[in-house]
Amino acid sequence: MAAREADFVGFSGITFARGGTAPDLAGFRAAAVDDRVRLVREVAGARLQDLELNVLVQRVVRTEDRRGAAAELGQRWPSALSTDDILASPFVLLGSIEEIAAQLIAHRRRWGFSYYIVFDDVVDAFAPIVERLNGLQ
Repeated sequence: MAAREADFVGFSGITFARGGTAPDLAGFRAAAVDDRVRLVREVAGARLQDLELNVLVQRVVRTEDRRGAAAELGQRWPSALSTDDILASPFVLLGSIEEIAAQLIAHRRRWGFSYYIVFDDVVDAFAPIVERLNGLQ
């Protein structure tokens, strides 16, 4: 419906089963994002050029050990996401400022995401990433 009617289409990666009580992170996988973006593109048709696609980022972790941070998240989350699934997901941004900036650029190229929404508790950590991206895209 959003692809047909709205100006913005948001992606969150999380769905809920059992009446909204059980979080399912399968939508975090890049292949699942590919499928949903493909559906939006097909349904939007000529409207696609006017749509803004956005992402609700679930985690931003500035670290020098992306793989280690992804492995730790994989152990804590109630899902079957692998470390590689987490590293490829647009809903999790891990790494140094440079690595996260590169992730955002790659995600824009792959899926066409116009902007990202982050939670209040990571705004300060995210600000240098925004500064780094200024003028790069």
